[in-house]
Amino acid sequence: SISGEQMATLKGHTGWLRGVAWMQKSDTETDVGSKMLVTASDDKTLILWDGETGQQLKQLRGHGGGVNAVAWKGDQIVSGDGDKSVIV
Repeated sequence: SISGEQMATLKGHTGWLRGVAWMQKSDTETDVGSKMLVTASDDKTLILWDGETGQQLKQLRGHGGGVNAVAWKGDQIVSGDGDKSVIV
């Protein structure tokens, strides 16, 4: 259920936040799910977060401009930036 309470404040980017994508991954053998999210920023990076703990898991680099679009499906993250490139 949704309580409306703040769960965490995620800090790690040095630029404006431009996008967030949420993913619920599930292990069908153990029926255990893990919640993760990825954020996109003007600092030219994506950050992968543990959605349960708020812990930063990984910082992804490679864009030449600020990242202003991000989507997540399955095991793939797709992002786009201000220099007109898309990275999968």
